[in-house]
Amino acid sequence: MRIMQDLQTNLDGKSKRYKDPALTKLCLISNIHYMVRSVRRSEAKDLLDDDLVQRHRRVVQQHAKQYKRIAWGKTRIKEDCGRP
Repeated sequence: MRIMQDLQTNLDGKSKRYKDPALTKLCLISNIHYMVRSVRRSEAKDLLDDDLVQRHRRVVQQHAKQYKRIAWGKTRIKEDCGRP
């Protein structure tokens, strides 16, 4: 549905304000998850295709994987730098 696409586009733009890529992903995870949860709990779920909601849930999962890679990758690098 066009509204969900517009919200997603808006969130993508706002998330890019963060300089840290991990924060960008965290912003997207949080907001898209909120959007999906809100739709599933409202009467709007009857108007929206379930496939659309599932697609957005997969987007959240993809961003979560990327967030873990980015955030933990920094930790691993710092640990390696401290070793003799």
